[in-house]
Amino acid sequence: MSILVYDIGTSKIKAGIYTDDGKKMSEAVKDNKIIFPRNGWAEQDPNFWLESINEMASLLIKKSEKIEAIGITGQMIGLVPVDKNFNPLGNAIIWLDSRANAEAEEIMQNIPLMDFLEITGGIPSGKDVISKILWLRNNMGEVFEKTFYFLDVKDFLIARLTGRAVTDISTASVRGLVDIRKRDYSDDILNFLKIDRDRLPEITDASNVVGEWKEKYGKIEVVNGSGDAFVTPFGAGAVIDGKVHYYLGTSGWASTHSDSYLLNEERGIGSVPSAIPGKWLFISESESAGSCLDWFMENTGLKNNYKMVDSLSSKSTPGSGRLIFLPWLYGERSPILDVYVRGGFINLSLSHKLEDLLRSIFEGVSFNTRWMLEGIGESGIKFKEINAVGGGAKSNVWMQILSDVTGMNVNVMEDPQNATMKGIALISLISLNKIRNFVEAEKYVRIKNKFSPDENNRGIYDELFDKFKGLYESLRGIFESLNSTGGE
Repeated sequence: MSILVYDIGTSKIKAGIYTDDGKKMSEAVKDNKIIFPRNGWAEQDPNFWLESINEMASLLIKKSEKIEAIGITGQMIGLVPVDKNFNPLGNAIIWLDSRANAEAEEIMQNIPLMDFLEITGGIPSGKDVISKILWLRNNMGEVFEKTFYFLDVKDFLIARLTGRAVTDISTASVRGLVDIRKRDYSDDILNFLKIDRDRLPEITDASNVVGEWKEKYGKIEVVNGSGDAFVTPFGAGAVIDGKVHYYLGTSGWASTHSDSYLLNEERGIGSVPSAIPGKWLFISESESAGSCLDWFMENTGLKNNYKMVDSLSSKSTPGSGRLIFLPWLYGERSPILDVYVRGGFINLSLSHKLEDLLRSIFEGVSFNTRWMLEGIGESGIKFKEINAVGGGAKSNVWMQILSDVTGMNVNVMEDPQNATMKGIALISLISLNKIRNFVEAEKYVRIKNKFSPDENNRGIYDELFDKFKGLYESLRGIFESLNSTGGE
């Protein structure tokens, strides 16, 4: 018996076949294109996602192979308006999109901030789904009226496979539409948006089977699953309360499970219902992490040459010649909540070389990660190590820098770039009763490499980390003045 899983990432679409003991047998990867129609806008074509999962299924499923279930995960905080047959009414507005800043302000003018925070666990921003739905109502009224369901990414694909509009509580909770304590949609918020509950997908557990995909491969059960940030802890071996994992992909996040609701409002870190029923996931999410390196590589002739990047960056010294990279290339959520902030190289001089710029990117993302982890620690979570996954975790140079900057032991898990696929595979196996419970899923994940901090580098990194935080305070007003009008 095998299961087929998909991870609809921002830059890549991945598919994999996993056995009933959680081992990956085969995989396929396709590039996923982001469309930037205007400054601050970011879209993708939902039909391309659908075409891709069908194409990858044909590639991976052998005639003799019995596929028992399909699990789908991927990027969240997207808006896919569809008609009654689940056909998209335009491009998906994805999580990177910040067009709805005015709508976020409109929300705060109509719903008291503390009430909104109490209901949803967060503060509305121009990137949130609630703001995007309001933007659609204000700017594309005809599409808004024609929309039968407002879906997220993986929920759109499940609807197309099964004919059922369904989501999980974790994915629903980060859209700004849910009363997180009641774990159901908020009538107050829906009344404000002027949308009926039946225009949103039904909420059910992540491990539930929600329908069948009736294709040439036979009837295959479809597992509800959850968004990437909520399934990755399982692929990272961080299921037990207080165990922290860090994902370094296009974006970056750090999270841990908890029995209780936690909040660090100042650092933009909040709790949302976990894929584990009754649990919370305390999560800090950064908008740009690995994408910083990919952007630089693409514009300097180094695209996809990660071995060369590691080799070059290792030639530089800790601190990159006192060059500081700010990784906020498309706004930020945590450790700072600021849609106007942007990135840059600070203290760049004629003496710096390519290797210094590359290493400073590794360090800048790591400084931001340290700030995120400190925010988790400020909320009472005690930890001295993190489990690292994501494509960035494949770089030994980057992982050593991360350990040095944070002062923590870093455990890199097996097949780190596919931890999200592994996570949805394990949840699918739980749904099929192949794994007894969520805690047992940790046994199916192993550590590949361990990194410990080099205390010789502590002084330079502590100094530059303080300057890194100070640079935000010094430049935040300039960033807002440059970017709040929509022109760049």
